[in-house]
Amino acid sequence: MDRLEELHNLLHKVETCDKCRAKSSDRWFFPPNQLPEIMLISETPGPYPLNQSLDGIPHPTRGNSWFWGLVKELFGDRFRPKGDDKTKSTVYWTHYQKCSKMMEDKKTLRYLGADCANRYLDCEIRLVDPKLIVALGMNTGELLVERYHLTPLARVECLTRKSDRPLRVKVGTFQTRDNREYAILCHPSYARRRRGCTVFQNEYRELIKKSQAAIDQLIPQL
Repeated sequence: MDRLEELHNLLHKVETCDKCRAKSSDRWFFPPNQLPEIMLISETPGPYPLNQSLDGIPHPTRGNSWFWGLVKELFGDRFRPKGDDKTKSTVYWTHYQKCSKMMEDKKTLRYLGADCANRYLDCEIRLVDPKLIVALGMNTGELLVERYHLTPLARVECLTRKSDRPLRVKVGTFQTRDNREYAILCHPSYARRRRGCTVFQNEYRELIKKSQAAIDQLIPQL
């Protein structure tokens, strides 16, 4: 059995997984028709309708526009999680937590998300073996830092609306380890909430530029 077939078998397990109480019907998985060199890891799927004109990937809506805005900025028109007879998959898209489930106890949800990542994400990374991992969100980022012995995520000082005292917040990182590049970005919705912090935005924009350059190396412009 080759790695692509193993990956498809793993995604079938994701589709039918019922191992925790965070399970829900809102789960997305996109079996690629080849093993791409880029892997995108977002935090959780959202309860958004799938759009068949986008090869079954979630339809851009007002509720997830922040995510699609960043995807468009990073990939342009080259974001193709699913391929067909004429086109190849350009990116493998997966999630840190496979189901979208809102729970009152955020600590419990975070624990269940980590358990989900332990069960599936490590195996996905091993099978895809990407040259570049783009991770959105600090939960995903912290997991990658721990698993792959990366440099801890950068922090910058920002003023908050509630206080004049600076708050040290995580931005992300771009680094190389064992011939693989890691672009770990804070969640795009979190970046929007920090629009008033110049230091944060400068660091964030620099990470975006490095990520774009790495993507351009692996997926030529169409």
